[in-house]
Amino acid sequence: IVREPFEKEKFNSIHLQDERWIVFINPEHIFSQKTSPKISLRELSGEELIVPTQRIKEIENWFKEKNYKANITCSFAPISNAAALVQQNLGIAIVPESTKLSVSDKNIIIKELEEERTSGVCVIWRKDVELPGVAKSFLKLLSAYANSKK
Repeated sequence: IVREPFEKEKFNSIHLQDERWIVFINPEHIFSQKTSPKISLRELSGEELIVPTQRIKEIENWFKEKNYKANITCSFAPISNAAALVQQNLGIAIVPESTKLSVSDKNIIIKELEEERTSGVCVIWRKDVELPGVAKSFLKLLSAYANSKK
């Protein structure tokens, strides 16, 4: 399971869903006082940002589209490191929404991006590899599930 984009010339895929991006904020940060459940790229442009290592360019482009500058001071992999960095008050993390499932600690404030951004989540497999029958059956089930969500 990967997030788009990926090398489509090398892999077959089944698109499972689009996932929104959100932000993690330390409760001591001034933005934690905002009553709005959303935060804008303009507001984030002046802040130290923590982003997934493989998404630096993509996130920088979100800001460039609005004529803002992304102040990315730290990147992380794996995604689970985002919460730890925010808890240490090293910045504000921009993460996929599913990341909040791994945060049970109340020491993180979660807000949505005002300018909604999404990324596709896909199951992929190499085009040059013949899959066993059970794998093909599993992919058929996934494909039926994905098509039922459209």
